[in-house]
This record gives sequence, C-alpha cells and structure tokens, in this order.
Amino acid sequence: MIEIPDRFPAAALDKIISSGQDVGIADFMLQMELCFEHRLDAQRLARALELLLDAQPILGCRLVTEKKKVFWKRLERPWPEMFCLASNPCEFDSFRNRPIDSRRGPQISACLLRAADGDRLLVKVTHQVCDAGGLNDIVAQLSHIYTQLSKNPDYEPRPNIHGARHFGQIMRHLPWYIYPVLLFLFLRTTLSYQIPKISHALQVPVGPPTPFTFVIRHLAPGLVTHLADYGRQHQATVNDLMIAAFYRALLKKEAWDGKAALRIQTTVDLRRWYIPSGKAEGICNLSTYEHINLGRDPGNNFGATLSRVSAITRRKKSGWVGLSELCTVPLAGLAPYAFMVQAGEKLLQERISSRNYPSGLTNLGMIQPESVLFDGHPATGWILPPVVYPPVLYMGFSGYGNNLTLSAGVPCAAGQSLEEFIEQMLEELPV
Repeated sequence: MIEIPDRFPAAALDKIISSGQDVGIADFMLQMELCFEHRLDAQRLARALELLLDAQPILGCRLVTEKKKVFWKRLERPWPEMFCLASNPCEFDSFRNRPIDSRRGPQISACLLRAADGDRLLVKVTHQVCDAGGLNDIVAQLSHIYTQLSKNPDYEPRPNIHGARHFGQIMRHLPWYIYPVLLFLFLRTTLSYQIPKISHALQVPVGPPTPFTFVIRHLAPGLVTHLADYGRQHQATVNDLMIAAFYRALLKKEAWDGKAALRIQTTVDLRRWYIPSGKAEGICNLSTYEHINLGRDPGNNFGATLSRVSAITRRKKSGWVGLSELCTVPLAGLAPYAFMVQAGEKLLQERISSRNYPSGLTNLGMIQPESVLFDGHPATGWILPPVVYPPVLYMGFSGYGNNLTLSAGVPCAAGQSLEEFIEQMLEELPV
C-alpha cells in the first residue's frame, strides 16, 4: 500500500486563485452537472467518492494559507460529509448554489437527485485545486472507480502522489528560446490594456454577494450543428462565434461611446496546446487568460465582428497562445501570500475605479462522452463557471457532443441582468 504524504506543496496558480477569492473577485468553484437515463447506485457512488480522495490525494486536503507559506494539508479520516442525496429539485438547486470551502476541505462534493426520467448528478470542486480540465479528469476517474466497484467491491485505486501540479509540465515541452518570447508577450498584453485606458463593459448591478444563483441556457443540438457549419464556411470556430456574439450583445446591452476599448478575457487550457498527451500529471490548474482586443472597431454587423475575432484567434493560435501572462506565475509562487492579497485588492480597486476591468467569457471545454460512462451508460452534461461578483461580467460555455450550454454564476441581485445578456447573445447568433 502506497503511503500518502501528510502535506503537498501548493502550485503558484493555487495561490493566485485563492488570493483572488480573498480579494473578493469571485467564489471560485467549478461544477459539472450530468443527466442520466438510468438510476445510479447512491451507496456505490458515495464509496467511489471516498476512494477518489485516495486516488487523487490532493482532493482529500484542505488549503492552508499562511503569511509566507501556502500548502495542502491532508485531512484525517473519517472524511467530512461530501455526498448528499437530494429529495427534490429544490434541494438539488440549493446544493448547486452553495459554496465549497477550500480551507476546510475536502476539495470535492457531490449531490444526486432521483428523477422519474433518470438521475441527475452534480459534482462540485474548488477552483483552487483545479480548472475545468481538471474537473473533467476528476469525473472521468470517479466514473471509472464507480464502474470498477460494480465488478469488485474491494477495488482500491492506486494513489497519484507524484503527478506534477505545476507549470513545469508545460515548460518542459517548450523550446529553449521561449523565455524572451514570454516577456515580449507579457509586455505587449500589458500595453494593450493601457491604450485606451477604459474598457467597454456591461454595468452589472452591484448587490450583496450572497445568496447567488446560476443562469443556464442550453442550445439545441440542431442549432449547434448549424453554428459549426456556419463557422467552417467563415473560417471560424464555435468558440469564435461565441466571442463574436458576446461582443455584439455587449454593444446592444450597454451604450458604447466609441472611445472605450472593446476587449475581453478568455481562457486557454494549456494541456491541449503544449502537452502531447493532452493530459496533466495531477489534478491541477493549467489554464491561463488570453485576451481578444478589437480596439475601437467591432465591425458593423455579426459577420464583420466574427471576421475580426477569428483573425485574432488564428494569429494567437499560430504563436504561443495562452502564454502571454506565464512569466508572472513563478513570481506569484515566490511572493508571500499576504502580499498577494494586498496587491490583488489594490489592483482590483484600480481596475474598477478606472473602468478598465474587461468582461470575461471562458470556454470551459468539451465533456468527452466516454469520460462520463457510469457502468457504461451514457450521460449528457455541462460545466458551470465560478460565481463572479459585479461590477465584473464573467460567464462561460461548455459542450457535450452536439450540445452547448451558456452559463453564469452571479449574486441574485444580478441574475436578471445576466439572463437578459445571455438572451441577447442567443439573438445575435446566425440562425
């Protein structure tokens, strides 16, 4: 039996995300919701979750943040309660709208809802421990353990105690000359945020941070197929179409003075681009920001906006996409945690007061059907982004087969505003 260490080092991005939550940017959690056409074995699912904390020991930890050190501390058994069986849809929704505490642990929880037409499962993780790519890996292993237990009730997975969680697993695949390139990309991105100084953004109503809720809209498979065909005809991806629709909705819902810059933040999963297998060694954060900047020229219709967006994304994909802020990650790893929180608070207030906090649209990726086969039965699903606090606008989209889901986590005071914005995005899409 492999002995699991008592503590694990925190990666730089763990610290960055945790400090962002302490600053008050967001409630950093990610959730995958799955819908089945059959009934799951609740007892076996609960056992699979317990075994998952040994298979990926980082999930069975709590995050410790001290003034100078940040690390993961292994929890003692028995594990805190992390699985619940909802008796009705309201309880299931209540679980979805509930935060998860990285400092208390464990870093995962789940809820199962019985339904006449099939069960629904919600898996929630802290963003401090992983990104959407990591969540996909977690649910894939959960389904594997669940399935193995049906064949062998004594099954125990091998603990992953050596899998890297840091950016070294990206850097080892990059050429030696990348370091001056990273500095150039960082300086160019920083400069692009200074000219002009103001970013055009939706004015989301500010209110109490809790309670919060999720706005979720599913696109019909036929529409998604049409969008993919439309994109191919215009040398654009579905991701490009979503960004273009986001921009067009932003211009419709918030009056633009023609002077503020049209720029948004998106995300890039570095696994897909720089690790040959497309898989990280451990459960971790390996996503970074990328920036789409239209300047002051959005184009006069959807087609023109899409053309500009797709040209920008093609250029970025051809030259080190997602690496523009990578040179700041080692600095965060070295900085004292208290300093990171103080610096984050100052930067947040400066960005908000100068009206230069761009809106965000994150591509949460595709759920691979073969990764969510519980006992070999298929499921459909989607991923929900973190809850982000106004005045910042941040939302995401995820896919499964020909299904696409737009979603946003927001305080209830901003729910109506986000519902209207997402509806406007849908109206902008070519049909």
